[in-house]
This record gives sequence, structure tokens and C-alpha cells, in this order.
Amino acid sequence: MKKITSNDALYYTEDLLNRAFIPFLLLGDTAKTLIQGFHSDLDGQVELGVLKKDYTESGKRVFESVIPRDAKITKKSIAFEYGEIPVKIKIIHKNYQFFEHPEHIIHKISDFCIPNPFDKYYKTRNLIQ
Repeated sequence: MKKITSNDALYYTEDLLNRAFIPFLLLGDTAKTLIQGFHSDLDGQVELGVLKKDYTESGKRVFESVIPRDAKITKKSIAFEYGEIPVKIKIIHKNYQFFEHPEHIIHKISDFCIPNPFDKYYKTRNLIQ
């Protein structure tokens, strides 16, 4: 049986968010890894972000109906595991300039949004609410 990778967890989560029509961004080391190289494989936790304004009630209902039942859901984040890979989705409540006009990055078969400018975001990533 094939071992589940962080790439698998990313594509699984992308599919679930797309089904719920919830736009998202890659965050943290997930985004950094992909910026460093087109063919880079992810390793470890998958970090994503959803703007609160895009996390609508209808999208939220659909998304929460398809994520694993043991997911931990709070007002600030959603966390679950896909296989053994941790997935964390941060719900971003405040407005930040680097989320207004995200940059697009292609990874294998998908186009993902990342904060822009990424360096400014990455330096302050732990302060984002």
C-alpha cells in the first residue's frame, strides 16, 4: 500500500475546500517549500489559510461535512490528519496587505495562491490572527 505523503494531504484538502467553494492560500513552510522549487515535495504538516470573509456559512457547512469526523474545529483554525500527515487551516480574521493580491504558484498539477509579498508575510506569520 502506498504511503500517504504531504503532497497527498495537500491535494486531498484542496479537493475538499474546492467542493465547498472556499478559496484558500498556502501558508508557512508549506508555501516556502513550494517557492523554493517547482518540483519540491512537501514534507511534514500542511499549512493553509482561509480568509474569514470567504468562510461563508454554506461553505462551512459543506466543508465540515466532508472533513474527517475527528477534526478539531475552533474559531481560529481547523486541524485534522490525512493518513499520518497533520493538516492545519488557519481562519484569518484580520485584514493583511499580503493577502489582498495573492501570488500564484504552480505545484505539480495545481495552481495555488500564496501571500504577496511572501517575504513580508513569512517574517510576521506567527502574528497573524
